[in-house]
Amino acid sequence: MLRQLTTSTVLPITLAQVKAHLRLDHADEDDYLTFLIQSAVEAVQNYTGRSLMLQTWEKTYYQSQHYRSRISKQVDLPITVSLPHSPLLKINSVVGTHTRKIPQEITQYDLKFQGELAIIEIDQLFSKVKIVYEAGYGERPEAIPADIRQVILQLVALFYQKRQSFLLTEEPYLAALMQPYRIFRQV
Repeated sequence: MLRQLTTSTVLPITLAQVKAHLRLDHADEDDYLTFLIQSAVEAVQNYTGRSLMLQTWEKTYYQSQHYRSRISKQVDLPITVSLPHSPLLKINSVVGTHTRKIPQEITQYDLKFQGELAIIEIDQLFSKVKIVYEAGYGERPEAIPADIRQVILQLVALFYQKRQSFLLTEEPYLAALMQPYRIFRQV
C-alpha cells in the first residue's frame, strides 16, 4: 500500500511565470490560474511517475501477499519493496512488524536501484514492513529539469485556452518532452 504523507506547498512554476507566459496583466483569474498550475503539476507527476517537489511517502509491504508457494506458504528472502515516485532523496524510517505485532526498527537493509526506481531488500522475515521516505527534486523549483517546467507552462496554457479536458495524445510534443523522465511504477 502506498500513501502520500506530505507534499510541498511550493509549486514548480509561479503564478508570475504563468501570467508572463500567457501575457496576462490582470489579477482577475489568479485563483483559476493557480488551480491550473496544480492540475498541470499533477498531470506531469502522474504521467512521469515522479515526484517533482519534495514529498513524503509511506510504502507498506505485507508478507502474506508474497509467498513463494501458495500451498506451503514459504517466503522468499530477501523481502523486496519498490519505492515509487523517484527521485529518492532520503529514507526516513524502515519498521518491521513480526506476527506478534511488535514494531522493530530495521537498520540493516540493502538499497538498490533499477534505473531510477529505488528498491529496498531486507534479509529478515517480517509480516509487515513500513517504509517512510522522501522523494522529489527537492524544495527549490529550479532543481526540476527545465523541460519538465516547460511542459507545466505549456499545459497551463492549453488548459487556459481550451477550458475543457483533452488527451495528452492530442499534444504529442508535450509527451515527447516528458518521455525521457517517464518511470513505469511498481506499487
